[in-house]
Parts: sequence; C-alpha cells; structure tokens
Amino acid sequence: MYVAFKLIHVGEIRHILDNSRSDTLILVITFLTGITTHLDTAIVVGVITSLTVFLRQSSAPFVAVLAPALEKGQRSFRNVQLYDLPECPQIRVQRMEGPLFFGPVEQLKAAFEKAEERGPDQKIKVFSLKGVGKLDLAGADFLIQQIKEARQSGGDFHVVAMYPSLLRALHRMHVVEKLGKDHLHVAKGHAIKAATDQVDLDICSRCKLRVFTECADKPKPTGLSSQPELKRINPVDR
Repeated sequence: MYVAFKLIHVGEIRHILDNSRSDTLILVITFLTGITTHLDTAIVVGVITSLTVFLRQSSAPFVAVLAPALEKGQRSFRNVQLYDLPECPQIRVQRMEGPLFFGPVEQLKAAFEKAEERGPDQKIKVFSLKGVGKLDLAGADFLIQQIKEARQSGGDFHVVAMYPSLLRALHRMHVVEKLGKDHLHVAKGHAIKAATDQVDLDICSRCKLRVFTECADKPKPTGLSSQPELKRINPVDR
C-alpha cells in the first residue's frame, strides 16, 4: 500500500484536471478501469484512449488565412478573421499547424474550399507549412492537387517550409517537382515577394488596400500613398 501511495502524484493530477480536458478524460478512464478491473487492462485501455485522442486532435488541424499587421513596430502575419485584417484581392496567405497526413486531408480540403468562397479572385496562393513537421503520401497528393488547381485557374502556388525532414519529404514525394524549386521558400517574406511579382498590375492600379509592403512599387490609384497603412495590433489581444 505504501508503494502504491508513493506512485500517486497529487500535484500532477491537479495540473491535468486544471489544464487539459483531453488528458483529464484519459486519466479518468484509466483510473476507473484500474480500480474496477486488472492493472494490465487499465494500461491497455489508457494507451488506446490516448491514441484515440491523438488521432482525433491530429485530424482537426489549425488552418488560418493570414494578413500582415503591425506588432511592436514590425510586420507580423496574423489571423484575418481574429484580427479583422484586410486581405490582398489577388494573393491568399494560409498557414497550417500540425502533421499533414491522411487524417486531416478532408478537413484541409474543406478549409481551402471555404477560403475560395470568401476570395474567389485570389488566384495566387501562399501556403505556409512552418508549423508542419510530418508529411505522408496523402498529404503530398493534397499539395500536388492544390498546385494543379491554382495553375489551371490562371494563378500560382507557393509553399513555405523550413524543417529539414519536411523538405526531404517534399522532394521525395515529388511535390517540389510539381511545384518548382523557385516556388519553395524558407520564409513567408520570400514567398510574398515572389507572389507580388506575379500580380496583375491593372488590378493593383485600382486597389486601395496596399496590404503588403511589397505593394509600394506597384501602380496605385491617384492620390493614394504607396506605403501600406498596416493595422496595429496589441500582443495582449492574441
């Protein structure tokens, strides 16, 4: 009984209950199984529950449309809907966080379709994978399909990635072959510069938003400053 008592970490249990609903679920199920059945059964149930929770969370990735804003005097890309930021009428910037594998592919397709409905004229896409560490064949096929669709519609597709393991996977699964090495970037700034070099200047000449700093050298409506007036955000509001 003394040994069993020493295995109980009250502080850790309190930390789990206060901070994580998913871990609380795993804890409760494993605990109840342990006191009603055998210990080895509780271990198996705990592992299965943990795996189920992981797969569920991995199948619901975070995907957001981004736009630049001023934070502490520097340009920072933030969630368009969360911060009510203006978007470029020709370029869409999106970011994903989490593994890009077969699980979240359908969710990703839905997110891209929703963004397409909001901005059908945003033909040039920048997709940031800086929060992605893993890629499987289903994820690679998704990227290749998005590249094809963007170019078939008269636009283009750029990818931002920096992790060596992800870069190797993009090459190994022929994503870079379809994308083009000059469309694979290690930073969003490089991708934005490449994307703004491809915009329709006639549309720029009528655009009053000037979303990116790279818009400074584009034709502008008469009387409009060439410098963008980015929205200022407070880091506390994140």
